[in-house]
Amino acid sequence: MVSTGGRDNKTPGTRTGDMQTRLVWQAVFFEAWASLGQNPVRTILTMLGTALGVGAFVTVLGLTATAQGQISNDFSQLQATTVVVNDAGTDPMAEHILSFPLDAEARMNQLNGVVAGGLSWAVPSGNSTVSKSLDARDKDHRLELYAASSGYITGLHPTWAAGTAYSQFASEQALPVVVVGVVAARQLDLHQAGVTIAIGGSLYQVAGIIATVERKPELLSAILLPTTTALNTFGPPVGWARAHMLVETELGAAYQVAGELALALRPDNPATMAVVPPPNPPLMAGLVSASLQTLFISLAGVTLLIGATAIANTTMVAVMERVGEIGVRRAIGAGRAHIMTQFLIETTLTGLVAGVVGASLGVLVVAAVALASTWTAIMPGWVIASGPIIGGAVGLLAGTFPAWRAGNISPMTALRR
Repeated sequence: MVSTGGRDNKTPGTRTGDMQTRLVWQAVFFEAWASLGQNPVRTILTMLGTALGVGAFVTVLGLTATAQGQISNDFSQLQATTVVVNDAGTDPMAEHILSFPLDAEARMNQLNGVVAGGLSWAVPSGNSTVSKSLDARDKDHRLELYAASSGYITGLHPTWAAGTAYSQFASEQALPVVVVGVVAARQLDLHQAGVTIAIGGSLYQVAGIIATVERKPELLSAILLPTTTALNTFGPPVGWARAHMLVETELGAAYQVAGELALALRPDNPATMAVVPPPNPPLMAGLVSASLQTLFISLAGVTLLIGATAIANTTMVAVMERVGEIGVRRAIGAGRAHIMTQFLIETTLTGLVAGVVGASLGVLVVAAVALASTWTAIMPGWVIASGPIIGGAVGLLAGTFPAWRAGNISPMTALRR
């Protein structure tokens, strides 16, 4: 027995046959590639439907991911922990409406999950003016007045340019104290706490000047005074400027607190309390996702169907046009499998290139929309990668029947034509 010494034990004839087979299939591939370039205009038009379908698919998934990310970014922890209760009392005969009980803040604080909060309303100040002092030489200003409990101010998350909020004692005793927003303080030329200002001819001590707030930024241009002081001096809120309660909760407790507030505040008539919980970000993201996907994926599916039909139709026409070529190739040794494979490669390459073009267009559209809306574009990698795969699959499926027809053409029939 002769040892092979570890060398390849295939005979030269076998190796030559393998090489010839490999060269044949390479020739089939290059013939298919060359066929696509023979009529570039027709090839581009054939790709158009598939490219648009893939582009629509990539666009909808990219815009959905971008919109969901935007909602998540915009919906901050501050919003997720804010509950508002509006006065929904509907007595048509009453000039003044205050459905909140006098101990509303105490009732609110008894609920688990409440961090801070309180009552507020726009004061119906009438002809009241605000000036730096009672001196007639000081300029009068028209500034918004708001009744606000000490807990309400705490819920605003203020930072102070001077002083601090009035105390709970000042609120309970209806003392003439105020808190001034930084914009209002600038108009009154106030720079420190402890001084007095004149409101409607009466003096009020400035407990503090608010520099910034995280909630209700419009209050920076207003003056806040205790709710008891506002009730004693200006009366209860009127129907066009009803009271509301701002409630800050622990993270995750907002919906539980919102469900309990109306009954806790007015067990005798909870319908007078209109509770507004924070919006649900997963629900919002789901609604955005569902609406976008329903619309655009339907469009993408229709467009892909049109693209597949275009590829199939064009390939069938090409088969009929190239019957003579098929006959020659069969006559010189090409098998049925070679002919079928060539047409399948042509349609798959057409779909693949269309998928690449469509995915690129989809990415550009998502980037343009995000840029125009000042959003952060989010494009999952698998979405981009799926574009060429979908395009190639559409081309492969669309070319199956035309390739089968081409492979079953009789060489003798083909040569006679």
